Parts: sequence; C-alpha cells; structure tokens
Amino acid sequence: MTSQNVQRRFAAWELLLIGAATFLAGLVVVPLFFSVNTLIFNNANSAPAPNDDHMSQRERAVILGNIGDAVSVGEALVTVHKVEMSDTIDVSDERTNDGDPIMEAAQPDRDGDKFVRVEATVRNVGKQKLDYCQGFFDLVPPENTIDYELSDYTRNILNNGGCLNDLGPRLERQVTWIYEVPKDFESGLLVAGGPDRDSVAIDLRGRET
Repeated sequence: MTSQNVQRRFAAWELLLIGAATFLAGLVVVPLFFSVNTLIFNNANSAPAPNDDHMSQRERAVILGNIGDAVSVGEALVTVHKVEMSDTIDVSDERTNDGDPIMEAAQPDRDGDKFVRVEATVRNVGKQKLDYCQGFFDLVPPENTIDYELSDYTRNILNNGGCLNDLGPRLERQVTWIYEVPKDFESGLLVAGGPDRDSVAIDLRGRET
C-alpha cells in the first residue's frame, strides 16, 4: 500500500470521526438550547409585572373628600350628607290598592351582620345617562381590602326608585345606598372603581353635616 493510500484512509477516518462528533454534539446542544429558551419564555410569562390589576380598590383609591364635600366622581358630582348604621331597615316592595307603600323591616341576609345607610346627592355633569346605583360605589373598611358591594335592598328604599333608572344629563337626585357589613364594622371609605372613575374615594369617617 502506498503512502498516499494510507494518508487518504486516515483522512477519510478523520472526516468520519469529525462528522460523528459533530452529530453527537448536535444531539446534546440543540435540545439544551430549546430547553433553556423554553424555560426563559415560561418564566417571562409566569411572572407578570406589577400593575393596577393586582391591587385592591382600597390600595388604588385617592381620597377626595369627606361627608359634606362635593366630590367629582367621573361624570358625577357626589355629596354624602349622612351615614347611619342599624340592624334593620324599612323597605317597600309592594303597594296597596290606593298606591300607598307597604313597609316592612328588612334584616341582613347573614346573622350577625348590620346595615350601613348612606344618604347622598348625585348630580350628572356629563352628557350621557348615568347609573349611580349598581356598582357605583363599594364600601371599604380602612384597615383592610375587603370590598362590600351595594345591597339589593337599595332599590326597595322608599323614594329611592330612581335607582331603577339611569340619571339623565344635568339632573340631580337624592339617593340612599345600603350596604351589609359585619357587626364590628365601624366606618370606612366609599370607593368608586372602574376606568371612568379611577378609584376615587369619599372618607365616611370625616365630619357630618
């Protein structure tokens, strides 16, 4: 065998070994590459950046006034006049044949709870109709982030029928909001949430008129 043939065989073996090594390296590196990228992608999607969606209404709320103050809440001007707490409230769901309301004393849905009655004036300063009852304000205690929504009894308060209809532009109406809270609830904030109201609050612990 000539030296040239030997060199050719060695060269062929070298190419074969190099090719095999490259192939094996690819089997290891490629899966590792995709695993690392998958891990990075998953971590990026499983760790959301802090934003307002993860904050409670209480944490986002900006206190703009107290009882007796006229507070701008989106397209409404709200003035809270009075806050009362009681174990029962007088509601009317039916009327007599003469049209007189039939009153009854309603109790909280849960034993041991009580009612918070908030009397206010709402003026629509916008150009569209305004729903100033359902979902307009939540009642939030100052020491934690629990949100108490408006009670269904709000619509059954005497002379509170306006809650069944939206408030037209440039109109003003007296309203009574009812909330059901635990017995140990003392006072808190009326917090208005939503994109058009930007979580402003009225402090019910302030002065009364």
